[in-house]
Amino acid sequence: MAIKVIREKLLAEIGSGRGRSVRIRLVEYDGVPGGPRLDIRQFYVDERGQSLPTAKGCGLRADALPQLRAALEEFEAKAP
Repeated sequence: MAIKVIREKLLAEIGSGRGRSVRIRLVEYDGVPGGPRLDIRQFYVDERGQSLPTAKGCGLRADALPQLRAALEEFEAKAP
């Protein structure tokens, strides 16, 4: 049984080449506790031109955002 999306808002889309992109979305699911999730997922364009999600991605609860922010700041500080 698939989990039903109640609401979603696209926050960013980053092209990754060859018809693929990474979408960062705020998503709320029906029956999933913990409130909205930050969904970071790879999408692809199928043969009909429709953009579809892949299994590659994750959904983070709000309480995980400080750890994500710290990791991104560390990466940014060390990136060439």
